[in-house]
Amino acid sequence: MGAAEQSDVFLFGSFKLDVRTRELRRNGVRVRVPDQSVQVLVSLLEHAGELVTREELHRRLWPNGTIVEFDHGINGAIKLLRRALEDSAEAPRYIETLPRLGYRFIGAVEQETPQAAGALSEESKAGPMETVGEIVGSGARDIVFSDDGQMPRFGPIEDLFKGRHFDQEIVVWCVRWYLSYKLSYRDLVAMMGERGIGLAHTTILRWVQHYTPEFEKRWSRYARSVGGSWRCDETYIKVKGEWVYLYRAVDKAGKTVDFYLSRKRDVNAAKAFLRKAMKQQRLPTKITLDAYAASHRAVADLKRTGELPKRVRVRSSKHLNNTIEQDHRRVKQRLGPMLGMKRFATAAVVIVGVELAEKIKKGQFKIGKLGGSTARMPEIWRAALAA
Repeated sequence: MGAAEQSDVFLFGSFKLDVRTRELRRNGVRVRVPDQSVQVLVSLLEHAGELVTREELHRRLWPNGTIVEFDHGINGAIKLLRRALEDSAEAPRYIETLPRLGYRFIGAVEQETPQAAGALSEESKAGPMETVGEIVGSGARDIVFSDDGQMPRFGPIEDLFKGRHFDQEIVVWCVRWYLSYKLSYRDLVAMMGERGIGLAHTTILRWVQHYTPEFEKRWSRYARSVGGSWRCDETYIKVKGEWVYLYRAVDKAGKTVDFYLSRKRDVNAAKAFLRKAMKQQRLPTKITLDAYAASHRAVADLKRTGELPKRVRVRSSKHLNNTIEQDHRRVKQRLGPMLGMKRFATAAVVIVGVELAEKIKKGQFKIGKLGGSTARMPEIWRAALAA
């Protein structure tokens, strides 16, 4: 659209997007959408009615070939964008998926004149806001609290299972057991079969991929804080026959700090992991690394840019890093029976769930608010997932 160069405001349906301020509003109410989803929307609106390839979107979002995990990938950005627009892939009103090619904006688009946009600029600075939650994957756990500091409420858990053929409890059982124990999808099919429930292993696979991010987001409301002394290291797993790297950190008590899945093991990946960990947790006071030079360079770069306080002590110690080396076993032993994963995106979601299950076992959540120490695990899960 040639007019895109003349106006920074797009109008479509009940929505209004201000490109300059990155604000999306629906009937005057601001909808909070992650920045990457906004960038995707801008690209689609600028080429409304035309194909926008995944490669073009990738170049716009990550022009320097940045290492990307699934949480911040194109699929996740599109999914959040559709949620904000109340759109769907099956019956699209705005965003149409062209298999193996990319996406196309199919809604009617208008552009507001710069004068009209300026007249409304003051109005756009205030007003109510709706929040579109971020996809949880390798740890996207941003929780937005209200002005009074109260914990946010999600929609009723029953709404997540509307239209499902199977009962909510069966879905939660299968997902929880798959993430917590050394079971394959076919093992769960057999176990359900003994209980008179006929399932296909692909059905459970879809449940795990669909519900794990939402379950992790709901559990994160009850997370305990971790210590300030971090032990950081990376291990590797195989995805589609190739090794990818899982960056992880625990505190000195062995509590999981954060994790990050990357296709490469280099300075950029290490910095991305540390940035993500600092965003989710308190800033560390000490960071213990192995002897790998890229990790030390990453910490030095973050200190130089001011992202990491200079007072943070950095050290290398095989003895101290035994904590994280041993903790890798928890994840890798669970991933072993899966016999390798076929897609990077699938691996990222599964690891989110495995890490969640391990954090529950480590006592990293405030179980007292979920029924106390005497409650059984199904009851605790039911309370954690409730709105």
